[in-house]
Amino acid sequence: MAPQWTLTLAVVAAAGVGLFFWTQGRVKNPMLPLGLLRNRQLVAALIVTFAMTFGTYGMLMVNSFAFQQQRGESALATAAAFLPTPLTYLALIPVVNVVAHRTGPKLPMLTGLVLMAVGMLVYAVAGPNANIVLLEAGFVLTGAGLAFNTGPAVGLAMSAMPLTRVGLASGVANLARLVGITVGVAALGTVMAFDGVRAALLAGGAVDLIGAVVVLRWVARKPAAVAESTQVCHA
Repeated sequence: MAPQWTLTLAVVAAAGVGLFFWTQGRVKNPMLPLGLLRNRQLVAALIVTFAMTFGTYGMLMVNSFAFQQQRGESALATAAAFLPTPLTYLALIPVVNVVAHRTGPKLPMLTGLVLMAVGMLVYAVAGPNANIVLLEAGFVLTGAGLAFNTGPAVGLAMSAMPLTRVGLASGVANLARLVGITVGVAALGTVMAFDGVRAALLAGGAVDLIGAVVVLRWVARKPAAVAESTQVCHA
């Protein structure tokens, strides 16, 4: 995509987001009450959810291109190579639920974001033509990080709100997840087009590390009871 079109789309998207928040602050019954954004725990959960899906889905798109265009793999072989990510994710979900129940969401979320960042950085440093075992290790780390983030992040968002607004908190967290997917694919795809696969993966890992810093500074330790709502298994 030409640079001017990329800039134009970015400006249009930013204007759309700004218009949405402007209208939400002025209507009687907003879809997203802006007062919710004064809750630091909720905002932290939204940032983490965004960073998690930004990195993961952006990585999958970038790696799909790299495997097929640079390694010369077929679409089927590429999909098979990605299997360690969802398999690791599914295997660790029960473990994460236990950990989050005992420690609260902060430790799992911090661990998850660091694992995701390391997984992408390993791939970025090794390069798409590296030994497949090393690349699969990066996929495993990314899947583990996704598992450690998904449930605790949603649980944190829901626990930050009173019971009357738990549904709204869950919906907002899901919105952050979808926005992360959309922006991650668009942003990392753009970086890849201009500066290659490695730069795109470095950018994805950097966003996950920013999320880790947010968790470290903003998320308070929660009692085990909060983790009851973290048994969520979608990403």
